[in-house]
Amino acid sequence: FVIKKPFINDPILNYKEHVEIDLNEDDKVVLIVDDNLDVVNYISDILSKFYKVITAKNGKIGVEKAMQFIPNLIISDVMMPEKSGIDLCGELKNYNQTSHIPIILLTAKLGEKDKLEAMKIGADDYITKPFDSEYLLTRIENLFKNRKKLVNYYSNKNSTNLKEKKSIEDKFLEKLENLIIEKYNGNEISIPEIAQELGFSRSSLYRKIKAVTGSPINHFVKRVRLNKAAKLILEGESNVSEAAFESGFNDIKYFRACFKEQFGVTPSKYKGSLSTKNESV
Repeated sequence: FVIKKPFINDPILNYKEHVEIDLNEDDKVVLIVDDNLDVVNYISDILSKFYKVITAKNGKIGVEKAMQFIPNLIISDVMMPEKSGIDLCGELKNYNQTSHIPIILLTAKLGEKDKLEAMKIGADDYITKPFDSEYLLTRIENLFKNRKKLVNYYSNKNSTNLKEKKSIEDKFLEKLENLIIEKYNGNEISIPEIAQELGFSRSSLYRKIKAVTGSPINHFVKRVRLNKAAKLILEGESNVSEAAFESGFNDIKYFRACFKEQFGVTPSKYKGSLSTKNESV
């Protein structure tokens, strides 16, 4: 899809949109939300060398653009007209579409009480103005390193249906997993249909899943199908071929290869391998 990159006009608060740039679903995108054009220009100059940058002049527009483009990072001022950075952060952290997005809050002055409020509503980091480019880039780099832990967690989690305290991401992925199983009727899964039911566009769902699990949506779908097949095999009501077919795999050779890649053993040895593991505990 295509977004328009805001053009920053001189001293007047007027964000003109006139330059179109291509935004691929795999692009790293940063949304800058600030009513101070000098700050927007400064941060844009620093980050545009590494990321696709979009901007918003207040929190209200910032929420709208975050929902539309699902950026990889949001950098927002705290004090803004129409909607503050605190309100923006609190709102976006409670939406399925945007709950995973790390948010950095910027402020000229941040006391201990303000820091506590920022952390309570889910801000991932805060930076006090003024700051230099190296400092900003280091904080962003550290933030992305921490987000990789989330990606590793969900990429290695073979089932979202676990009896544990669930985060917003757990609940969302569980709902998505249930929809994938429910919607499969022997035909291919319709990602646009599932996205619509979840309140996403196809591209925003793609960006959400890629950001949380590190893999494209089709990989997530395959993982869900393999989990279903593993469950059928474990329950003993289906043989390998039946479990493959009931999970949406028509090519048994391909199914075996995918199954072994995910679980480390062939489907026929899966149940026995679990028994061996349990006995050794």
